[in-house]
Amino acid sequence: MGIEEFKNLTEITSERSYSRKVYDIGLGRKRYRFHTAHKHYKDAQGNFQDIDHRLTFDNVNKTWKHNKASYHPTIPEYADDWFTFYNAYEGANQTIKAKPICGHIKGEYFNGEDGNGVIYKGAFGKGIDLKVYAYWAGLKKVICINEKPQDTTKDLTFNF
Repeated sequence: MGIEEFKNLTEITSERSYSRKVYDIGLGRKRYRFHTAHKHYKDAQGNFQDIDHRLTFDNVNKTWKHNKASYHPTIPEYADDWFTFYNAYEGANQTIKAKPICGHIKGEYFNGEDGNGVIYKGAFGKGIDLKVYAYWAGLKKVICINEKPQDTTKDLTFNF
């Protein structure tokens, strides 16, 4: 059964798990769809809800974030501020923080084929951007070297 065929089925939301969806295919039969990554999180009442990875900008704290998952990223407006990742999966209560050593560059939200996140164009100098995505295991920090550096005699380093 292809992905398109699941769209016409009714999900049995009471049978969700972190990585499973269950569909009613009629006559008392069910179709299970298992995922390698979490598709759901538990809300405050302990019910499984669909994860929503879209980031929204918080004008008060000047950060991008989402809270419809088992983890809560906080991505700052400027590249040289603190990034945080809070893991709430099954009561883990863990926070990881990182602060890049880079330019004071304002980030821009993006939604691309790899997901959504924030890009800081030129954060590590001319033509070297920082892209940050949130996913279940933490924050992906991707350095994008868009043009050949002027000095290629020494290694490039990027510090967080």
